[in-house]
Amino acid sequence: MVWPALIVPSDRFGATTAITVLPLSNMIVEAPLLRLAVEPSARNGLRCRLLVMVDKPVAIGRDKIGPAFENADDTLVLSVSRALAPFLGLA
Repeated sequence: MVWPALIVPSDRFGATTAITVLPLSNMIVEAPLLRLAVEPSARNGLRCRLLVMVDKPVAIGRDKIGPAFENADDTLVLSVSRALAPFLGLA
């Protein structure tokens, strides 16, 4: 089964055997600090609105990661960074 996710670490950590991802969900939940909406666009290749589940980080082996379908835009990356830091207790 293929499940879309946002890859969290930067390319600077490419030598690790696992990668941390934030799953995406189509179940709309009103939790604006923990679930960030991603609207479909030509850039991200999504077909419907999805939510980044900031509260559900998962580490998985790099060998389990499929090909990337598109890149997140700068606005989404900044929003995720701002939401993830306090959730992890880093801000």
